[in-house]
Amino acid sequence: MKTILSFVVMIVLSFAKCGYAQTLPTGFSRVLISSGLSSPTAFAFTPDGSDIFVTQQGGKLRLIQNGVMVTDPVVTLTVNNTGERGLIGVAVHPDFATNHYVYLYHTVPAGVERTAAFNKIVRLTMNGATMAAGSLVTILELNDLSSQHTNHNGGAIAFGPDGKLYVAVGENATGANAQDLDNYLGKILRVNPDGSVPKGNPFTGNDAKSRIWAYGLRNPYSITFDRISGRLFVNDVGEGTWEEINDATTGGLNFGWPNKEGFCTTNCTNYTQPIHVYGHASNTDGQGCSIVGGTFFNPVSTTYPVSYRHQYFFNDYCGKWINDISVSNPDEQYSFGTDMGGGLTYLVTSLDGELYYLSRGDQSLYKISYSTSFAPPSISDQPDDATVSTGDPASFNVVAYGSGALTYQWYKNGEVITGANQLSYSISQAGSSDQGTYSVLVSSIYGSILSDVGMLIVNNATAVTDPIKNNVFNVFPNPSSGKVNIALNTNTNDFIEVSIRNGQGEELSKQQIPVAGAEVDLSSYPNGLYFLQVQGYGAIVIKQ
Repeated sequence: MKTILSFVVMIVLSFAKCGYAQTLPTGFSRVLISSGLSSPTAFAFTPDGSDIFVTQQGGKLRLIQNGVMVTDPVVTLTVNNTGERGLIGVAVHPDFATNHYVYLYHTVPAGVERTAAFNKIVRLTMNGATMAAGSLVTILELNDLSSQHTNHNGGAIAFGPDGKLYVAVGENATGANAQDLDNYLGKILRVNPDGSVPKGNPFTGNDAKSRIWAYGLRNPYSITFDRISGRLFVNDVGEGTWEEINDATTGGLNFGWPNKEGFCTTNCTNYTQPIHVYGHASNTDGQGCSIVGGTFFNPVSTTYPVSYRHQYFFNDYCGKWINDISVSNPDEQYSFGTDMGGGLTYLVTSLDGELYYLSRGDQSLYKISYSTSFAPPSISDQPDDATVSTGDPASFNVVAYGSGALTYQWYKNGEVITGANQLSYSISQAGSSDQGTYSVLVSSIYGSILSDVGMLIVNNATAVTDPIKNNVFNVFPNPSSGKVNIALNTNTNDFIEVSIRNGQGEELSKQQIPVAGAEVDLSSYPNGLYFLQVQGYGAIVIKQ
């Protein structure tokens, strides 16, 4: 069975002494952010992008502030770090600026809390550059681990656009665990930030089953969400033949391990195919042994050429390379960087639009920058909100600058508007279906930037018709000071999915609520305009 994190001292030292001649596309370069990281396993940015938390397998959580690693660890946890165990996952709460919460996934040694070793998720509160005294609390304890197998722990944790915490758990080198819905192993879990069971999970039953989001996974070492679409990709480390990228956006999917690896060809009825696989080979670009990092490249702004937007980048532990695929057409795999370091782990898109990754062999955190002597696009005037009456015209405009020819692509609610490629976007006669958020991607060969959103409100158009299901919903009272009710004309669904977005188009929450007595609580949100999506269609809600 393959392991991906086991290192002996001699190997680490030999990697650290080696130099690598990176091969990247013209204009790109590798930049060292921080060295001296002992067996790094994962990292996460604070929401404002200023700080980076890095986990070290031996139990130390390190903090990098403004490119400089703080001398003392944030905290040192007591861990079992044999094989692939240890401190192996980190996530930062979306409201970190207010609550200062950081979440960690680590292995508790046998005999410390339970007879057997086990993985658990804890939460700490930051106080400056260190942990606030007494703030460490347990969020979720997972199953006992085998005394024979120290590999396949997973370890990734990440917050989704619904505000829930997603946890990737390996099957502990026992394939049958992945198909057993009565344990956490070999699964993606979805929990509330306090570890409790949220609404909307696909299974009900015992503690494990009620928290499971997806199953049939071997060793999901990293997971990532798309900032724009909200899609969830899972990078599952394979065994003998294939490494997988799986789409787990929808709950309840079975990805087939141990009954299949890679694309399923026979008896596949109950299994969901990966969106992309690559094979095993040594010293070959695009082939490797363990997929350990992946990220959607959809930053707000970037100096990278626009051709890299909407790509999914991933790296391999053995291959020393970074490759990418198109999210919309993932069949073809493209080479991006080779000889990027030894023992690559994790890959993240930063707030400022650059790729960051760890090299265990180099004991370092790197970023990949793109430089040009020309100015990337910038936006001086953002799209304004608009309120019109039914049948009136509406338009959204930007003022943008930058070197070279600028191109434009307008979006509605984060989806491409086909043919909307001008400096402004106009609607001749606004109706209920036009309500929503509008933004534009401004691009040149020197970079790209996504505008703020402008919100369109159409008066006397609170009802929205689904042309396929012929469903109509109304939100009342509107305006509201707290709770709003949803009246939906349907006889086919017991539950409906409701998404709340703010005026910037950012999803604040997503939930499944019963059709009968459907109610959404806006009490915790500040006064303002909100976009409520029901069954994929929207209406404006005003909280006052």
